[in-house]
Amino acid sequence: MKKLFVIVLLCSLISFSFAQNIQEKDGKYYKEGKEYSGIFEKNEEGTFLKMNIVNGLLDGITMLYFDNKKQKEQRSYKEGKFDGLWITWNDQGKKMAEANYKEGKKHGKWLVWDDKGTLRYEMYYEEGVRKGKWIMWDESGKLISEQVY
Repeated sequence: MKKLFVIVLLCSLISFSFAQNIQEKDGKYYKEGKEYSGIFEKNEEGTFLKMNIVNGLLDGITMLYFDNKKQKEQRSYKEGKFDGLWITWNDQGKKMAEANYKEGKKHGKWLVWDDKGTLRYEMYYEEGVRKGKWIMWDESGKLISEQVY
C-alpha cells in the first residue's frame, strides 16, 4: 500500500511539474524556452483542454471539456490558425454550433442551434466574407428571414 501511495504521488508530481513547464506567449507554446511539440493537457477555469501542438503552434484537433466530462468544444487548427470544423456543445451535451474555417478565416457553412436543439441560423462565408443565403428561424422552427450576400 505504501509503494502504491509513493507511485501515485510521484506520478502526480511529474504531471504537475510538466504542466508548469509549458508556457504560452504571443500564441506560441514553449517548454524550457524552446518551441513545444506534443500533446498538452491542462485545466483552466472549469474547462479541461487537450491540445495538439507542433513547433509551438496549435495544429490538429483541440478538445475542451466541461467539469462534468462532456465535450464543450472541438476546434481544428493548422499552423496556429483555425482551419476546419469547430463544434460547440452546451453542458447538457446538445450541439450548439458548427463553424468552418480556412487558414484562420470564416469559410463555409455555419449552423447555430438553441438549447432545445432547434436550428436557428444557417450562414455561409467565403474567406471571411459573408456569402450566399443566410437563414434565420424562430424557436418553433418557423422561417423568420432569408438574406443573400
